[in-house]
Amino acid sequence: MSLASLLLIFIILLLPGIASWLFFIDDAKLKLTGLESIFLWLLAGTAVISWLSLTLAELNQFALPLLLAVALVPSLLVIGWAVRNGRLQRAFSGLKWQWQDGVVAVLLLIAVVLSGRPSEYIVGGRDHGVYVNTGVHIVKTGGILVYDAEMTAVPPELRSVLVRPETRLHQAGFPGPWSEGQRVSGLTIRDTDAGIYLPHAFHLYPALIAVFYAVGGTSLALFTTMWLTLLGSLAIYLTVARLWGRPVGLLTLLLLTFSVTQVWFTGYPTAEMMVQLFFWGGLFALSLLLESGSRATAVLAGACFGLLSLTKLDTVLIPPLLIATFLYLWLRQQFRPAYWWGIGIYLLLTLQAVWHATFIATIYFVDHLVRTLLPGFLAEPLAAAADGYPYPMDWLARLFAANWVPMLLTVLLLVLTILLLRYRQKQFGRGLGWLFQQPGRWQVGLSAGLGVIVVGTAVLSQTSELAILAPPEQAVRLTRLYLTRAGLVAGGIGLILLIYQAKTTAVRLTLFIAIGNIAPLYLLGAGTALDHFWVVRRFITVAFPLFIVGMAWLIWQLRPRDCVRWFVGIVPLGLLLLLLAGFGQHVRWIAGVVEYDGLTTQLATFTDRFPPEAILLMETGSQAQRLELPIWFLYDQTVFTIRQEVREEAALQTAVSHWQANGRPVFWLAANGVTPPAWSEGRRQLAFSQTIDTPLMETPRDHIPVKINRYQVPFDVYQLGQP
Repeated sequence: MSLASLLLIFIILLLPGIASWLFFIDDAKLKLTGLESIFLWLLAGTAVISWLSLTLAELNQFALPLLLAVALVPSLLVIGWAVRNGRLQRAFSGLKWQWQDGVVAVLLLIAVVLSGRPSEYIVGGRDHGVYVNTGVHIVKTGGILVYDAEMTAVPPELRSVLVRPETRLHQAGFPGPWSEGQRVSGLTIRDTDAGIYLPHAFHLYPALIAVFYAVGGTSLALFTTMWLTLLGSLAIYLTVARLWGRPVGLLTLLLLTFSVTQVWFTGYPTAEMMVQLFFWGGLFALSLLLESGSRATAVLAGACFGLLSLTKLDTVLIPPLLIATFLYLWLRQQFRPAYWWGIGIYLLLTLQAVWHATFIATIYFVDHLVRTLLPGFLAEPLAAAADGYPYPMDWLARLFAANWVPMLLTVLLLVLTILLLRYRQKQFGRGLGWLFQQPGRWQVGLSAGLGVIVVGTAVLSQTSELAILAPPEQAVRLTRLYLTRAGLVAGGIGLILLIYQAKTTAVRLTLFIAIGNIAPLYLLGAGTALDHFWVVRRFITVAFPLFIVGMAWLIWQLRPRDCVRWFVGIVPLGLLLLLLAGFGQHVRWIAGVVEYDGLTTQLATFTDRFPPEAILLMETGSQAQRLELPIWFLYDQTVFTIRQEVREEAALQTAVSHWQANGRPVFWLAANGVTPPAWSEGRRQLAFSQTIDTPLMETPRDHIPVKINRYQVPFDVYQLGQP
């Protein structure tokens, strides 16, 4: 990674942001500070580049020169146009800078130092490494779907021993029966005979990784998450500062900087940090929109919230929350014409997300719809239609043919609801006015309700074993563990105070969207494996930052209001120091830790020892299995992982003979002393041995990781000779 690549990626992300802001900005009275303006440009630029790279990849046309042409040429034209009509000068003139901006810069620098160099998480097996490898695949092939010519070259009767054909309807870890199994972990099979595989999850985050990789290789690609995290921290600060004042914003950023989860995920590739940026960036743009009615903020808010649907399926609550928000504004006759710009952008991106989920991320999408997102009466028809049909047009036709009547009734009900709202707008508006005009009518109840839920869960979980309490208890325990006991109490009290004291529409709607987004997390649990830090990735987007905002607000409310009672300042200062000390106890173990440090170099040395056109075979069930995806995607080696139950089958021996007959050398990667199959006895020769050895944090279930273990895979590489 060179200074030139860093400068280039910064220009790529900045120029489209400036151009889009200048293009959509109108004459609305929008007062911005210098820091807010720079953030909005970088946020807009990151959104534009992420969306463009994903769209090109969906069309199998991703290439860095094409991306630069599509993104930078129009940007330069718009900037030139803005120079001529004076928009650029107006945008840069009058920007004010405060001393607090310097504190923000220092805190962001501290965040970089605490995180250190990003982890070299290029291994497969879980989402993080799949994201990185998918980004590399996008750069090398121009598209998202994987077309495996090596699989189609193998005779059809032999392919079953080279894949993992198991599917399950409801069991996590297996794709559903609307797939044909997995090629490797993270690649589900749409069609084995055609060699078509689908990379795991949605692909906006891998598309941005692809841009970084295309500019600066693997080392720069690993910095993608750090870029998103720094912008996400800035988004949280600016949102809080705009709504509750700069002192609360600075306290929030200070606590956020030293929180263990923010430090860890700064250097850890996960799509949740992109969610954090676009969620809080969307809230910031929404607050500016409600304040000024600016068209540019409407477009940016719509883009941020829309891109969430292309980032993670976990953001399915955003659409109903936004519908409720703008429906409230419309019924209360506070809806401005500029809002339609944001709604239009959001609807377009949501439609693209539905298309992407259906035709690109098909198996992942249907898996989650059937297993977690849809109620049973909706999941069962979808599962019945998709069972055995991996191609989306097939199961969509079956689903519509079997359920067109309830679908039609649903559409009619939606139309009737819209008509009812349209012609009874004033009546509904008066009802909402009665409910919300006097904040005490709902804010007291909501604040008290939250307090009762938290206290009740804590008490009942100690005195009973009700199954219904397990998910919320788990969520509260995780919050207490990662934010400390003092943080949970202070954050909870501060959050209740924020709700009770909310006075403006912007504050109320922000809290509504944020709390509505995290409510299922605390009512239904995390829904994932409990080993750390894996389990808390769903808390770092909104839940933990919101609790930290509550801590900051409580500290600020406890400050002395006059010089006479200065000694009262001991209480908020002591609380701040207590929280920072608790955070520091966790951070000291993980600050600067680089997981898999040196893995890219070791794997490069390892794969360079194989001749061109080699076929690599390894067995499932060991830690070596994590390396299959980077060996294939990152280092361009053909690798197959063989299930233990088929390693001795004649079909595998026949496949090896097939490759050898076509001039392909075949190697068996024996890990941890496990010998190759028995049928290779007498025809195998040890080619070389090498141990992959890198640092790796422990993954406990009962405490935050504090110990650095080793990821060690001793390889004995055998070349298999012809019979």
